[in-house]
Amino acid sequence: MPEHSKYCPQCSQRNHDGKLTFREMMAESIGTLFNLDNRIFNTLRAMLVPGKLTTNYFEGKQIRYYHPVRLFIFTGLALASIIAVRFQQSDLYKKQEGIFDGNKAELTQKRFFANLDTARIAFNGDHPDAASVAAVDSFASRANFLHPVPVESDSSGISFRFFGQQKLSLKIANLDLVELSTDSLLTKYGIHESWDRYRLKQYLQMYKQPNGFILSLLGKAIWMLLLVVPLLALCLRLLYLRKPFVYYEHFVFVLDISSASFVLLFLNFIFKQSPPIWLTVVLVVLSMIYPFIAMRRVYKEGFWRTSLKYTLFTLAGVALGIVSLLLLLFASILLF
Repeated sequence: MPEHSKYCPQCSQRNHDGKLTFREMMAESIGTLFNLDNRIFNTLRAMLVPGKLTTNYFEGKQIRYYHPVRLFIFTGLALASIIAVRFQQSDLYKKQEGIFDGNKAELTQKRFFANLDTARIAFNGDHPDAASVAAVDSFASRANFLHPVPVESDSSGISFRFFGQQKLSLKIANLDLVELSTDSLLTKYGIHESWDRYRLKQYLQMYKQPNGFILSLLGKAIWMLLLVVPLLALCLRLLYLRKPFVYYEHFVFVLDISSASFVLLFLNFIFKQSPPIWLTVVLVVLSMIYPFIAMRRVYKEGFWRTSLKYTLFTLAGVALGIVSLLLLLFASILLF
């Protein structure tokens, strides 16, 4: 490095002996924070104009913006997080959360009353005089546990197919369902074949924790979408085969329009209650026309040619979305 250089031309490191004062350290920290904020504002400002973020990136104006992959992951995780929060605040979440706990409390109460009735019968056997029997039966009647419904009579029938596999049917006592661990339950009911044990175990876990399964699904969605992006970029590569764009540029374009869509969807979920209908309509329309305008700006083709390619690109996106959703569901069931 030249003797009087202030910065390294290779890595931009400031030229000094490595010893910083507290003031210099705080100044660097504050500067880093403000630079980070500037990149956020610059990126969001560029996203307001469809295609601008991508074209600026292609022109080499990259340091002022978030990296496309980082932006995609950041906006995707933000969207998944706010959807998870809104789901946890919904009536469906509260209803599903109380189903299993309610069944468990009801069965526990039934078993308690059944034990009391067993004790009543045993006491009457030890004290068969009419006065004692009448007193105990009167107490049992007032406490509402005289001749309770046997707990063992309650059962749940489980019958399902696991992605086209052979149908598995089983009748399980509800008391066992809430009290036994999954492995103990499978052993008790004679499920020994490894594949049957595995699929029934996953089914029971989803039955006991439906909200946990949905939240797990949301957590994996962004990573599944990240796998879809390269395929969408390949579709654009085929649609614009005669254009002087390399695959990487199509990849960046898909990341940018996906990030913009995540931001639009995020705005729809910032309201704790249902958003105004007009806002939902506006955001849906924007999410539909944003990629079209971006395609015209980036690829510089006419209206009708872009319309045709936009339609094909959208159809490919819908098809890949359905396939990725099925794969996501399959992976979530296997890994939950």
